[in-house]
Amino acid sequence: MALNTQSPIPLYQQLAERIRQDVAEGVYQVHEKIPSENELAAKYAIGRPTVRQATDLLVREGVLLRKRGSGTYVRPAAEQIDLFSLAGTSAAFGQSQRAVEMILQQPVTLLDADAARPPDFAQRAAYYLQRLSRVDAEPVLLEVIYLDAELFRGIEQHELADDSLARIVRQVFFLEASAADQTFNIIYPDKAIADTLNSSTRAPLLHFGGAFIPEILVPTFDELEAAYLEAKADPSFWQEYEQLMSTYSCRATPITYAENLTNHFGGAQIYIKREDLNHTGAHKANNVMGQGLLTKRMGKKRVIAETGAGQHGVATATMAAKFGFDCTIYMGAVDVERQRPNVFWMEQMGAEVIAVEDGSRTLKDAINEAFRDWVTNMDDTHYALGTACGPYPFPEMVSWFQSIIGKEARQQMLERTGKLPDRAYACVGGGSNAMGLFSGFMDDPEVELIGVEAGGR
Repeated sequence: MALNTQSPIPLYQQLAERIRQDVAEGVYQVHEKIPSENELAAKYAIGRPTVRQATDLLVREGVLLRKRGSGTYVRPAAEQIDLFSLAGTSAAFGQSQRAVEMILQQPVTLLDADAARPPDFAQRAAYYLQRLSRVDAEPVLLEVIYLDAELFRGIEQHELADDSLARIVRQVFFLEASAADQTFNIIYPDKAIADTLNSSTRAPLLHFGGAFIPEILVPTFDELEAAYLEAKADPSFWQEYEQLMSTYSCRATPITYAENLTNHFGGAQIYIKREDLNHTGAHKANNVMGQGLLTKRMGKKRVIAETGAGQHGVATATMAAKFGFDCTIYMGAVDVERQRPNVFWMEQMGAEVIAVEDGSRTLKDAINEAFRDWVTNMDDTHYALGTACGPYPFPEMVSWFQSIIGKEARQQMLERTGKLPDRAYACVGGGSNAMGLFSGFMDDPEVELIGVEAGGR
């Protein structure tokens, strides 16, 4: 029963395939509990982490269902509905024997010449409509449809709420769909669409992950996402974070009235949020200290990070020294030479700085090397990514920790001036500084948010 340790196929994938076969052959029946992780580890002479990777994979595929405190069970086959069939939405639901209610959210409208439209309709007259499909009173699909106004002249006279658009196209306009170009992406909806779908502006549409990562990292990201969401829902975590930042990193950082700059421009009253007074000299500490608390919460003992100019590296090394973590910083060899003072301070904090010689020997190569390290050491290591980028949950998580900037700035402006600012400016590199400041004014439409990004040459 042992797995093939000489095979290039990872052991967890081999085990997952064995379990799939057992389910298909009826060895494990629907709703039946499969053997425990310890039992599977003993049966196949592998470690429990490998078993967990295999069962995590099968849970994501919908083969297994994990019940907290009870075990892992065979999941019933999910009903599949091909919403992207050329036969149309009505036919797709009809084939599944599910009753669908279709509501016209936006009636058929002939777009004005200057109205926004997809590139394919840039030079053509077009009809536009929105249609919502519900199953068992739950919204499941929102269609945004554009139709060529010349081909479908008069379509606004037809009832499209409860009828099949594909049928009308076929029987009224004598056209038959034979092929289609379909593209898929993940977006965060605006409030109107989120409300229509009983969802949230923070929940991605087509939510099949939102993270394009090597499969071997999926369990690690699942663990990180769960820890982050649990911490975010725990008020005591944010209280601990604010307490740490107030005693260790000089928060709240002040706002300074820039009198000379105001006089120079002779217009707006200019105030500056002094993130340069943070410990380590930048806003980077806000993110890494938050991730340090999260690392401690996950029980991990080592952190790694990438850095370019070195500020994030210094901040991460400082955080590791504070919490007693082992620390490795990856930095492109070119950046190591350019930023030698920051390398000195990272090493003084006890971090190991590894100069990356691959590729262009700069930041992107340092990120690649950090991910390679994480793949190898994910059981005890957290990757403290430095900005609002990368796979979920990093963009949201980093923005959340940096939101302390905007929370403070909003309160300070009200206390100092008695009103909110007309505009809030932030420099934009990776985006964490801007997301931090802007988050404080997201719900204030009277405050204009302006990001300033280097144009390059």
